[in-house]
This record gives sequence, C-alpha cells and structure tokens, in this order.
Amino acid sequence: MHSANGTKSQLPISGADALEEVENGPLTPRRASILYETESVGSNEINHEPIPFQGHHHNDADEVLSQSMPNMGGARWLTPRMVRRNSENTLTKRPSKSYLLSPKKWFSSTKRKKKKSKVIEGPYSIEYSVFRPMNYLPPIKSEADFNEHLVNILRQENVADASQPPENYISAADFEALVSAMTHDVEYDTDLRPMRISQGSLGSYFVLGKRERAGNNDSEYTIEIYKRGIFKPKDEEPYGPLSPKWSKWLHRTFFPCFFGRACLIPNLGYVSEAAACVLDRQLLSFIVPHTDIIFLKSQAFYYTFWERIRSKPPKFKIGSFQMFLNGYIEAQQFFSLYPLPTDIDKLPVSKVLEVETDQPVDQLPLQFRWTKEVIQQFQEQLEKLVILDYIMRNTDRGADNWMIKLEWRELSSSRSLKKVYPYLRIGAIDSGLAFPWKHPDGWRSFPFGWLFLPYAIIGQPFSNKTRQHYLALLTSSHWWEQTIIKLRNVFEQDADFKERMWLKQVAVLKGQAFNLVEVLRIPQAGPLELTRRERVLIWDDEMHVPTHVNNRILSNALESSIYDVTSAELQSNGKNDETTPLLEQPKRNKSDAGNRRH
Repeated sequence: MHSANGTKSQLPISGADALEEVENGPLTPRRASILYETESVGSNEINHEPIPFQGHHHNDADEVLSQSMPNMGGARWLTPRMVRRNSENTLTKRPSKSYLLSPKKWFSSTKRKKKKSKVIEGPYSIEYSVFRPMNYLPPIKSEADFNEHLVNILRQENVADASQPPENYISAADFEALVSAMTHDVEYDTDLRPMRISQGSLGSYFVLGKRERAGNNDSEYTIEIYKRGIFKPKDEEPYGPLSPKWSKWLHRTFFPCFFGRACLIPNLGYVSEAAACVLDRQLLSFIVPHTDIIFLKSQAFYYTFWERIRSKPPKFKIGSFQMFLNGYIEAQQFFSLYPLPTDIDKLPVSKVLEVETDQPVDQLPLQFRWTKEVIQQFQEQLEKLVILDYIMRNTDRGADNWMIKLEWRELSSSRSLKKVYPYLRIGAIDSGLAFPWKHPDGWRSFPFGWLFLPYAIIGQPFSNKTRQHYLALLTSSHWWEQTIIKLRNVFEQDADFKERMWLKQVAVLKGQAFNLVEVLRIPQAGPLELTRRERVLIWDDEMHVPTHVNNRILSNALESSIYDVTSAELQSNGKNDETTPLLEQPKRNKSDAGNRRH
C-alpha cells in the first residue's frame, strides 16, 4: 500500500529508486525460493523398455535374461553367462566385413548408445491447479466464454463496434497470403531486397513491399515502397554461426565468459518472438504485432563464402517475421517530446478538447497534453506491458524496444463544433530474450525498463479494469490448457527442441503467473509490489488416473495433508467414508497408559 503522508519532495524519482529504498531498509525480508506443484493428467501409459545387456556379445538369450532380472535402484544388474560357441556359429552371426573396420568405427562401436526416452503424447488436461478461480468473476470454462470475455474487453476499450478485430490483428488466411507474396518478392524483385538493420546485436532485416498511392489527381497513382515487417533469421542470431555483427563474433570468441545470458536457451530468439505473440493473444492484450515463424531466402541475407560464390540459388532461412507497427514511435522519443509529469495533482482533469472545424479529425493540428484522465488511460495500457513482460520474464525490456502511438478519437460532433480526446496505445517489440529456463541468478539481474518511469506512474496500484481482465484468464484451467498447448506448438518448431528444457520454461512461466495472480488479488498492490515477489517455480506432475473419477474426492485428497490428522477426526471417521486418513494414530503401550493414571 502506498502511503500519502510524506511530502512531495520525498518521493523517489522512479520506481527503481523506490525499490532500492525498500531493499536497503532495515525490514527487508530474506528471500527464499518456494516450490509449488500442479497436477496434470496424461492419457497414455508409459511403455517401459528394458535396456539390453551391453557386453562383448548379445543374442536373444541375453535379452531374456535381462528382462528377468529384478530392477535394483533404477538399473538392471546383469551377470554375463559363459556360452560355448564354435567358430562356425560365430562366423554365421558376424559377417567377415565386421573385422575390417576403420579405427574410427572401432572407437564408436565401444561407446554406450543411449536410448532416447519416449515422450508421452496426448491432450494436456489439468486436473488440479494452484490457480484457484475467483468467486466474483465469471469463470472461463470453454472457448465461448473466452470469446465473450474478449468482446467485453473490446467494449471497455471504447471501441465503437466490438465486432471489429482489435489492432495488430490479422487473420490466418491474410497472413498466409502475405507470406506467399513476400517469398516471391524477396527472391525475384530487386527493388524489394531486404534491408539489414544496423542496430541490435543480431542480423535482422526490413522486408519491403509495394503498394499504389493516390496522387494529386484521382486518376494518378504512384508506386510506394513500404515496410512490411522485420525478419530475424535463426542462424544470424548472436549465438548463430552466421552472425553478421563482427563485434558480437569477437565477444563470443574471445570473451565467452561474459557473453550471452545463462538463463536463456541459446539461439532461440526467433521462437521467443513468435511465442510472445501467442502469449499476448491468449492474454487478450494485443500489444505485440503479429509474429510467426516463416522461411525466406534472398541474396541480401548473410551466407558463407562458399554459398555466395556458387551458382545455385541460396537456401531458405528459418526465422521470425514480425509485422511493422505503423504510426508508432519509440517510448524514449515520445517521452522526449511529451515528458511525463511528476506531480499528477497539478494536472487538469478532463481530456476532451473542443475544436471548431469541419475537417476530419486526422487532419486537425491538435496539441497533445497530459491530463489526469490521459494518465489513467496510459497507465492501463502500461499495465498490459508490465503483465506480459513479467509472465514471460523478458530480460531485455528498455525504453527503445516498446512503442507508443498517439491517436485522436472523436467523442461527439455538430455542424461547427467537435469534441475530441487523445488515446495512447502501446506496442511491444523485440521479445527475443524472454522465456528463460531458470530465474536470473547471476551478477546481472536484468531489470525491467518500465521500472525507471516516474514513481507517480509506475508506483500506482493496478486498476480494477486490469484486475478483472487478467484474473479471469489466469485462474482458468481451460485457459492454461490452451495456452500451454499453443506455446508448445511454437517451441516444437525448433530443430533443437528438448522436452527437459521446455518443462523448465513452463515452470518459470507458471511461477511468474502465480506471483501475478497473488498481487492482483490485493487492491493496493501494483507493479512495484509485483517485482518484489519471491521467485517461484511451479512444476507439472503427471498423473495416471482412471477415466471415470470423482473430481471432488481427488481434489480433497490433493488439498489435504497426511499429517493433519487429529484424534477427533479419527473418531468421527470410524464409519465408511469416501476418504480415510493415510496415517493411523500411534498406539499407546500399557506402560504409558499406566503411567498416565498416576
């Protein structure tokens, strides 16, 4: 809770300063890691395959022996049998070519070949979750409830027609048509060769396009080249083998100890870009432009020397394509034009401007100014960025990779008088350094860039609109099932996908979401209280349960502790009941009973 007893001169400059004062105070709590677990149900059973005996020889008899041995601590203790074999049988089972092997194959044949564990495939179904639904919010149990929640959010955004899609949204059919046109233009049209972006630590390119633009006369049209989006190839990332930035190559080659981020999976930035878009769509925030994984090839991309000199066309490159945000400018540039106020009490209240004109709103020379209503609307948009960055634990959010758009909306109009008001939108780009497999535990903490905004902005509690928006989603088991399935479909597109690392990423993501839910339950808590939460990991435990099961009995068994058994409960549960205690009451000896009588 934020106190208002102090003077205005004592307010810290930014949210990061407020956190630093609290951390350096005498009552700073000691941080400790907490472990929570959720239960999920798998539909298929694990097929155990015994590891065959690895020795000098192996036949069907040895396989039968290995299966008959007991399991001792997860490994099979095998005793090789001395089998008498003649030379004829040996030669028939081993061809003579096996004796004429190269030394390389001799060495490789002696290695112990590990069998890959089979991944259980089936629907991701949550039976028990730590994300408990709120009683005062309508539950989201199906796709129809999810769409209804979206319509309510669009109505609250002051959209005239809630049936219209939100900004930064494109249908799957339109996006496929766009990718098909880009694939042809990038390869064959010389005017639309991708432009390499000089900023950043990886190879990224502007993908261009052509469109007709009306001239001064209605009958005249000109061809205009515009930016369709940004393409980031996988092999040109800082960890990639074809990174075009020599500074990063020198950094990676000669200073590997200070290169990269240990909490992130290397060379997975393009997948993180697409996953951030999926998570943004599931959260119904729509602040991330449409991003997906595509394949492109062009002579403008960075290839090896031998690939450039050969006569064959270049190979396709896999990477992330993010659509361009039109009308947005960087946050640091916007704040340089319109500085954020530090004292909100001195601002005017209303945001409505009255203009006497007959021109459209887009052509009016309007002057933007901060008011209390504009600050409140900007705070609601900023909270979308805070929640998205916190859930996916973005380690690279500065003032240069999130955008702000200023648009003017018309409230009412008459013949000569129009009432207009400003509306601010936020766009989140460059999310390639998110979704870590563990919490940052090195000397770099990777703080969020929005923490350095003025305390009067970032130090306020979350609005009621934000609480109702995200609590209904994050406490829904149906939402979690669909979100995890969609995120997994994105991460599985990478050739180096590993199940073990994916489960760790999900544990971090759910731990961040758990902290967010706990903060949103408190009306006085805001982004500063969210960043002060302890680090949490939530793991998925897979269970195999019968098809028909009483959910009430299972939930009661999961929520109850085996140690919370009293003598009163034992006496009351003497009859046949649905649940019985797992631990019996310790029996007393006669000597103990006799001693108590005295």
